[in-house]
Amino acid sequence: MLVFFLLIGLVVFASFVYHAERLHQFSGGPTDDTGFTSIPLGLWWSIVTMTTVGYGDLAPRTYLGMLVGSVCALLGVLTLNLPVPIIVNNFGLFYSHTKARAKLPKVRRRVAAPTRDSVSKTPNTTNRPVNHKTTQPNKPSRL
Repeated sequence: MLVFFLLIGLVVFASFVYHAERLHQFSGGPTDDTGFTSIPLGLWWSIVTMTTVGYGDLAPRTYLGMLVGSVCALLGVLTLNLPVPIIVNNFGLFYSHTKARAKLPKVRRRVAAPTRDSVSKTPNTTNRPVNHKTTQPNKPSRL
């Protein structure tokens, strides 16, 4: 699930930064090359930005592109770093249960499954209803 959200964010921010940089170039801005010549290059930039590696080989130069980059970096930190303590905590809990289970004695009990004949041949000899309650109604429980 985490990888799915990361992939969706990568594709969205790659297309956003590509179009933000191209929008500035087509709106009459300076014609200097921003480096975002295709969406796959934007995908490389969004991978580097969302994972907070930041090589610096490709960076947006327009204000709209910088805004997209800052939102991309913030959502990358939130997407990747917030679930990590939860995953670590669950791993620690699973590991402690596994260690505790390993210390338990390894005794196997064989329980014979009742056959159909033994179940059907057991008559109710008292001819009164069976009370399955384990505690009496007015007596407090001993737990």
